Amino acid sequence: MRATLEVCAGSPQSVNAAYEGGAERIELCSALGEGGVTPSAGLVAYARKFEGLKVHCLIRPRGGDFLYTAADAAVMIEDVRLMRSLGADGVVIGALLPDGRIDTDLCRRLVAEAGEMNVTFHRAFDMCRDPFEALEEVISLGCSRILTSGLAPSALQGAEMLSSLVEKSAGRIIIMPGGGVNRDNAREILQRTGAVEIHASASSLQPSGMTFRRGEVNMGTAGADEYSSRITDAEKVRGIINALQA
Repeated sequence: MRATLEVCAGSPQSVNAAYEGGAERIELCSALGEGGVTPSAGLVAYARKFEGLKVHCLIRPRGGDFLYTAADAAVMIEDVRLMRSLGADGVVIGALLPDGRIDTDLCRRLVAEAGEMNVTFHRAFDMCRDPFEALEEVISLGCSRILTSGLAPSALQGAEMLSSLVEKSAGRIIIMPGGGVNRDNAREILQRTGAVEIHASASSLQPSGMTFRRGEVNMGTAGADEYSSRITDAEKVRGIINALQA
């Protein structure tokens, strides 16, 4: 079976590069430095212009943990509704309870709001207390796939757990490895885990075109580089796809 590559894209430039590199699907988000948050309506509309490119939108109202308040939940439900109205192919969700179990009540509401859209459970899974209990809960929600590093810093390091999740899922849900995936390890990760989909950022640090710079002022975290951005690299996307097809 031919493997599917999903590319994380957080800007119009990244959408361009993912498409140019040959990605079949993108996980669209913003604020990658925060681990990703919900993309704007404008970015979703832009991504929808690329014929044949599946667009799955992250539903995450803020950075930080995956324990959400009632206000957070209301925003997430409205965002799912918005993504559906914009024609997104899918949404990417996840929420946890204080004890590390899946927040099935909130997730069930999000899945219901998604309607016919495809639903992925994101890497909140990697912060759960019991991956096999969580696996069954996510399957019961009706999600199509789980994006996970196998509860490890990278998918390659989590290959053993990923393999166990693939085996225990028994075809009931797709286990999609993600985290540190590149052209050198993508094929090995799939071979060691038995997965048929894989997720990568395939990005490079791109310097700003600004010639005037005020280096002592920060718009975000103190000391952060305001004059570079991590952007999807079409050559890296193409390299992963070539490695998977080798």
